[in-house]
Amino acid sequence: MKLRTGFGWAALFAGAAGCAGIGANLKEPELRLDHVIVRGIGLTGGTLDFVVDVHNPNDFDLRGTELRVGFDVDDSHLGDIEYDDDFSVNRGDTTRLTLPLRFDWAGVGSAVRSALGYGDIPYNMKGEI
Repeated sequence: MKLRTGFGWAALFAGAAGCAGIGANLKEPELRLDHVIVRGIGLTGGTLDFVVDVHNPNDFDLRGTELRVGFDVDDSHLGDIEYDDDFSVNRGDTTRLTLPLRFDWAGVGSAVRSALGYGDIPYNMKGEI
């Protein structure tokens, strides 16, 4: 099972950059999902850890202090990622982040149907840094 991204990391990191001149020179960081860990499951939902490698192709370091992102599968909201630790991705380097996703069971059905129907999970992540 593969996850397919429709996520614009550049939009997230552009806010962190804060400088108008950087926008034109900002290259979109490359995101690769390494694996998913089930942290907890309950009656209403659960928590997953998405372990991702973020590569920074830019000539400058990217730094952040918090990340809030919604995770949608097939236009159905699965859950939210809240990451409250400082992080940085050095220029030309790759950093591994573990992003916790809280989910409700209501959104899981869409992800399972997509995986069974397409062989992968088409997802979209939107948020702010």
